[in-house]
Amino acid sequence: MKKRTFFAVSLALCMMLVLSSYAAAAPAKLPARLDLSTHPTGSAANAIAMGFGKVASEKGPIMVVVAPTNGPLAWVGQMSETGNPPLGNCNSLDLFWIYFNDVAPVPVPDTMLGDKPFYPKAFKNLRLIAAGGRMATGFLVLDKSPYKKIQDLKGARLASGYRAQPSAFSPMIGDLMNVGMTLKDFREVAVTNPGAGILALGEGRVDTVHCGTGMSQTAEVDSKEKLRYLPASTDPAGIKRAQSLIPGATYPEWAPGFSAVRVPTVMLTFAQNFICNESLPNEVVESLLTTWWDNISAMWPLHPNLATLKTPQMLFEPKAAMPYHNAAVAFFKKKGIWDAKQDTYQQRLLKGEKPFLD
Repeated sequence: MKKRTFFAVSLALCMMLVLSSYAAAAPAKLPARLDLSTHPTGSAANAIAMGFGKVASEKGPIMVVVAPTNGPLAWVGQMSETGNPPLGNCNSLDLFWIYFNDVAPVPVPDTMLGDKPFYPKAFKNLRLIAAGGRMATGFLVLDKSPYKKIQDLKGARLASGYRAQPSAFSPMIGDLMNVGMTLKDFREVAVTNPGAGILALGEGRVDTVHCGTGMSQTAEVDSKEKLRYLPASTDPAGIKRAQSLIPGATYPEWAPGFSAVRVPTVMLTFAQNFICNESLPNEVVESLLTTWWDNISAMWPLHPNLATLKTPQMLFEPKAAMPYHNAAVAFFKKKGIWDAKQDTYQQRLLKGEKPFLD
C-alpha cells in the first residue's frame, strides 16, 4: 500500500514538473489588436503611422489600427495614466516635451515657442519603441517667386500662428534658428495649421509656409500652381543650433520625388517615433519590432517618407530624447546596434539628464 502511495505521489510530482515546464516555455499570448494614435489625416506623420500599422497588421500577429487625432497633446495623458492608446507616434522634439516638459532643450530666441511648456506635466513612464520614417520639412514658396534661400524671405508674409500644434510649429523655429532669423523678420498671417497655410499659399494670401514633405495639400496646390522648397543652410554652426532644439535632427539632401522638391534640396530632417507606456508587455514590443525589422522593405512603396527607411537599423535612433522601452533595448542589443555607450546614454536620460546636447 505504501509503495502504491509513494508511486502515485511521485507520478503526480513528475506530472506537475512537466506541466510547469510547459507553462514556462509557452509563449505569452499577444493581443489581437492595438490602437495607434497619430496626427491628422493628410499629414506626413499620419501617413508614416498608417504604413507602420499596415505592415504590422499584414505581416505580423497583431492588428494595429491607426486613429487620427490632433496630435500627441490629445492622447499622451491617457497613455500615461491608463496605457491607452497603447501606441502613438510623435516627432523628435515631441519626445523631449513629453518626457522633460520644458519649452525647449535650449533657450529659443525671442521666445518663439512661448514661455510655457506645451504639456501639463512630464510623462516619465512613457517609452520609445522605435524611430519611424524620416520627415523632411522646409519653407515652401511658389516656384515663380524670386526667393532662392531662406534669408531671402525677410519681410515676406508667413503662414503662422498655430503654436497650439507644437509638433508642426517647432520645425519652422529650428530652421529659423539655423539661419539666425526669428518670426519678427516676417509678416505673420494666422492659419490653423500647415495644411491651411499651403492652401493659403496657393490662393496668394501668404508668400511662404513651413511644412513637411508628402502632405496631400502640397500635391493638390502643386498640380495647379507649381511650388518648390527652399534649401536650408548647411553652415555647421547653424545646423548645431537647430540640432540643439530638435534632438537627432539632420540636414541631408533630398532628391526629387516629393511634390515641390524640384531639384536636390537640403532640408531639416527628423524621425517620427513610436512610443508607449513602460507597462506595455515586453512580448508585444518585441513582436512589433520583429515584424517591422523583418519587413522594412514592405514600407517603401507605401509612402515616400517610409522609403527613407533604407535599412532596418534606422528603426533605432541613438540620440532620442526619451528612454527606450526595456524590450526595445533588449531587441536592439540582440541586433548588435546597442552598445555600452548607449547603455550610459539611456541611464543619463532616466536620471533626467540631456545627453543629446553633448
